[in-house]
Amino acid sequence: MARKRKRPETKSSKPPACLPLDIIYEILLISPAKAVGRFRCLSKSLYSFLTDSQFIHRHTLQASDKGEDHRLVPTFLPHLYLINLETAALVPRKSILAKEVVQSFKPCWDCRFLGSCNGLLCHYRCPDKFLVSNPLTREYCQVWVHGFGLGKNPSMVLGFGFDHSSKDYKILRGWLSRSGGWETQVFSVKNNCWKLVGVQESSALPKTTVVNLPVVSLHGVIHWDANQESNFKSIASFDFVKEELRDIMLPPSDRDQNLVVPSCISALRGRLCMSRQCLQTQDRTDVWIMEEYGVPESWTKQLSIELRWNVRDHWVPICHTKNDRIIFQNKKKRGLIVYNPKDKKFIKRRFPKCLPLDCPYFWMATYVETLVSIKN
Repeated sequence: MARKRKRPETKSSKPPACLPLDIIYEILLISPAKAVGRFRCLSKSLYSFLTDSQFIHRHTLQASDKGEDHRLVPTFLPHLYLINLETAALVPRKSILAKEVVQSFKPCWDCRFLGSCNGLLCHYRCPDKFLVSNPLTREYCQVWVHGFGLGKNPSMVLGFGFDHSSKDYKILRGWLSRSGGWETQVFSVKNNCWKLVGVQESSALPKTTVVNLPVVSLHGVIHWDANQESNFKSIASFDFVKEELRDIMLPPSDRDQNLVVPSCISALRGRLCMSRQCLQTQDRTDVWIMEEYGVPESWTKQLSIELRWNVRDHWVPICHTKNDRIIFQNKKKRGLIVYNPKDKKFIKRRFPKCLPLDCPYFWMATYVETLVSIKN
């Protein structure tokens, strides 16, 4: 029997050179969360490396600071959808593509969507349960309220945010006390316990039903869009680090309620943002940015958009795209508007017919995919 000759080694048969670990680390830091999640399946060492809390924290900060690849979360409970805002801005179609998210839990019609923070979504089910979930990893946890006897209090504020000092996600629940102040309690996801903070005052929160107010989370502070429900001249907020209610003054021109439509707040490139419309002409939307957070004097008018039709809609800036376009949410007609500041042109985008726009629990928030683990 003839012996098989050994094939001479060639350059192609040599094992590939390995990249240094620090280079792999930097590449994965700037990679999308979904791609990083797939790398976990390659080896035990990569799984251990990519599930490390420090790596996840840095990757989350990187994704948030880039301000790109945002998703929009229009909630029509019990359904949850995601819309890629980059695709909505670039693809030349009138209708937007929406993808329904398969969730690990089943929210019901009495749920309320409280917002998004670092890739986590929070829902409230009246009267005694919260749900915190990560749609990408499909992890979730249930938070129960015990011993406070709040019931279905109509004068109640809710919020979900991140305490950067303790690296902890927290839930706020406040209700109007008999003394007229706001009784507040905070839940720590890390410690899995409630803490009763006490009675606090806020002149920006109306004494009416505010449980459905949109929430904007920024710099460890949650902000309520309470100005739409009242004629007050400041923004209501709660600082999770100091655990206190605070009022933030509106821009100077917004303090005259006879000239403007009640303002809408949002976050734009990591800064508190406000949009408002003039009541007299109805043909202009102004966008204000707070350059230095917490300083009322730093409010700066970023844009003044001349509308081409007479509308009574609220335009709320959602995010910047990679090509410097600004995506607005049309809160009245429940659609999106892509605005180009260079040529001052805008394009309207309609939601697809699969979304029940007449749902009374319609609400939207921006969302960035992350690998934040609720279990850890």
